[in-house]
Amino acid sequence: MTVEDQTPIVEQRPRLSFRLRLLFGVGCLLLAIVVVAILRLPPKLEAGQVIDQVGVYRFPAGGHQLEIKETADNIVHIMFHRRIMEVELFSTPIYSRLAADRPITFEAERDWFVSVDRYQRLWIFRGRWDKEWGALRPIPSGGTVPYAPAILMQGSWFLPSGKLVIGGNVVSETGEWAGVPSAFFDRLPDKNQELSVWGNIPPIPQSAPAFTKQQQTMLNQKLNAVR
Repeated sequence: MTVEDQTPIVEQRPRLSFRLRLLFGVGCLLLAIVVVAILRLPPKLEAGQVIDQVGVYRFPAGGHQLEIKETADNIVHIMFHRRIMEVELFSTPIYSRLAADRPITFEAERDWFVSVDRYQRLWIFRGRWDKEWGALRPIPSGGTVPYAPAILMQGSWFLPSGKLVIGGNVVSETGEWAGVPSAFFDRLPDKNQELSVWGNIPPIPQSAPAFTKQQQTMLNQKLNAVR
């Protein structure tokens, strides 16, 4: 009796080509980069949302960032970081180069809150200083902040001539209230009291005026140009 030689049959399983494995690895790497970038992004604000906590936030349209911090010497710093360059991957920003404007600073004892409107304009309420807190403290940026409260706006606004400009605006002095976020406006204190409560500044209107259609078109064009 003979035993025939039995050669084991080894099935050849198809192997992924080097190019396919390379593409798969690159895809996994890019996916990991996107996930990390998303996890590292600051929270994104809703247009008109009111903020009264320190932190870093993204503007509703993305790109620009808002940083609010309180220092050890009880000074609030509100900083507007403008996007000057951004690299995106699958519509996700993975690198942004930001340039910070000069911070707005005031004593932390004051009431304050901020909001960003649909046109990416930053609104800031800075409350009054109570004399019971003592004398005004010098601010690191120089000088002191007035006793009276103020509403500040940073972004696009209209001159009396109708020209649209970009910069800072003390709304409580100029009266340029058009487009103020409703939640921000509703939270302003002492709107229905005498002028003496706010000091020598124009009274707050009973309701926030709206932009004209022409102004809305100009603001949208400006917004699209800087995105």
